[in-house]
Amino acid sequence: MARRMFRPVVVAAMGIAGCSNLLGLSAPREGTDAPPPIDAAAVDAAPPVTVHVVTGGTAAPSRVQSEPAGIDCPGTCDATFAPGATIELSATGGGGVFTGFFGGGCTGSGARDCTLIAPGGDVTVFARDFDPQANLVFVTSTQQPPGGFNSRGAADALCDTLAGSAGLPTGSDAYVAYLSASDTTADARIIAQGRGEFTPSDFVRPDGALVFAASPDVTAGNIVSPIRLDEFGRDVGDDAVVVTNTNADGTATTGNACQLFSSTSDATPLTAGFASGGVGQFTSDAPAVACSAPARLYCVGGRNRGNPPARAPLAQTVLFVTTGTISGGQGIGAADDLCHSEAVAASLPNPSTLALITPGAGQAVAARFQLDVFESAPQRPDGVQLAPSMTALLGSGFDYPVPPDVAADGTPVDATVWIGAGDYASVVTDCSGWTSSSSSQFGVTRPAATTRASTFFQQQACDQVEHVLCLNFIAGVLPGLR
Repeated sequence: MARRMFRPVVVAAMGIAGCSNLLGLSAPREGTDAPPPIDAAAVDAAPPVTVHVVTGGTAAPSRVQSEPAGIDCPGTCDATFAPGATIELSATGGGGVFTGFFGGGCTGSGARDCTLIAPGGDVTVFARDFDPQANLVFVTSTQQPPGGFNSRGAADALCDTLAGSAGLPTGSDAYVAYLSASDTTADARIIAQGRGEFTPSDFVRPDGALVFAASPDVTAGNIVSPIRLDEFGRDVGDDAVVVTNTNADGTATTGNACQLFSSTSDATPLTAGFASGGVGQFTSDAPAVACSAPARLYCVGGRNRGNPPARAPLAQTVLFVTTGTISGGQGIGAADDLCHSEAVAASLPNPSTLALITPGAGQAVAARFQLDVFESAPQRPDGVQLAPSMTALLGSGFDYPVPPDVAADGTPVDATVWIGAGDYASVVTDCSGWTSSSSSQFGVTRPAATTRASTFFQQQACDQVEHVLCLNFIAGVLPGLR
């Protein structure tokens, strides 16, 4: 089966400028320990500085205000101040545990106070509140060779250190590095970290998005939202590779795991996933990582215990991936029938006969639907929202906040689906309108279990079989496009 890969190339441009004169400091005077005088005129000529406050976390955020006035966040979280100014930040209220101010060069005697003394440029300060019962999951902001830890305990310690540096709730050995080996799997280590009391509980990202709905999902490797945020809540990007040494089914990859993560010279690479991946792909879809090659880790909190989150009632618009497959040339009618049969079998509300797939003749997926008839935001069958509206879902360049990798019966599916393009507002190639099953023609497919950008897709020969994304809804197909 031949696949031709299309991946975006991102070129980053970085400007580097000197900052020695930013505050107008003159050269030190010889023969004295006194600090150099400040050139007031240079300070006045320096550009103003911007302070950006990031609130959030897993609980209602505290209110952060500044003196001089300017920041009142949430709400107004950016403000510009005169160069050389001393800026005081204070936090009040909040619905959880406020862990303090982090980043930006904060000083201060209290957890709810931050003093920024003449910042030399724009700064970002994190001020977040957390539910003490939540089990937090994040991707490390740092990258390190998996063979250089000497033990998984050292990897765990790195997770603890990074969590503490970002103000995440911590405790003694609060986090586990998601690493499997022949002696034990990653999920077994999480169970042990919870002292064996692996009762149903939720595991969330630093922004509160659900990752694992309950402990059985951890064991099975079923994931709700891609982990893709680091300890500060910053997105690590579509292409961030995370070493796990864990197969898609949660078992350990065969091998000695860099001699239990203690040898950078071991020749056997480790299994890795993409931080942007859904079920299966978050553990094992990325290229293997050499024992000496830098890579990120997943860090999973396992000390606290919360309650499983309530499932949202299903809306009238449900997007799911089929467990069955069709070839690229079987036609729109066959795709519709497959979607309909699986929606009926799963008792989804108001099953239609529509497949979310390019209708052919060079038209994009979005051309098939009359958007103004949809009354609810599209969800997966497990109740997780995929987009705020159908207009957003079918718009140009839409990127999923969570992957559409759930079958009609609620089962996670790591599958590739026929689409015709990277998103639903364009078309690249579609097996001649989904009518050709020739091995020499191609249709565009896309992994369902990913939140990677819509520019990521691949071409598949039309004689191959793939899954289909289905839209279950009340009404809204344009006539003559079936």
